Amino acid sequence: MDINDMLARVRQLPDELTTVSDPLTRARLVGDVLTTFAETERALKEVRRPAVVALREQGMTMREIGEELGVSASRVDQISRGISG
Repeated sequence: MDINDMLARVRQLPDELTTVSDPLTRARLVGDVLTTFAETERALKEVRRPAVVALREQGMTMREIGEELGVSASRVDQISRGISG
């Protein structure tokens, strides 16, 4: 399974979770997913930050990086400095 397949599966989670008939089980599963997402988000930010720093070191401007990533130049600056947002 490649990363795009994994992303597609993640996007299907809300619909799949609505099929769990027991509300307590459904609520627990959603809680587990949210906890996992929070942990994963932190880890992913630690992967993204050095990538953005490397792009800056290669000579790309913050504006260029932002355009490629679909974020503002100021957000690129925040990412490169490890500021959450």
